Amino acid sequence: MPLINAIFGAKSLGYDGSDFGLIYFTDKEVKEIAQALSEFSYTQMRERLRFNGLEEADYEHILNDAYNKLLTYYKDATEKGTAMLLHFG
Repeated sequence: MPLINAIFGAKSLGYDGSDFGLIYFTDKEVKEIAQALSEFSYTQMRERLRFNGLEEADYEHILNDAYNKLLTYYKDATEKGTAMLLHFG
């Protein structure tokens, strides 16, 4: 499963009037994403996300905060054995 699915999802329960709809992952998919994120280091993330025109000091704290929260979110769901619903409304 591509890591982009960790944020944008791959399956939707249908359009609900928002930009993305209601996205879901099975417990197995949540585990796969958590594992993949764990193997993708913070340094690799920073190298892939090049913020053109910005100094590293201007975006480092945002990337650090977002990466850690995303990783913790998926690891927590994996430990609980839960599926996941995402809604960006």
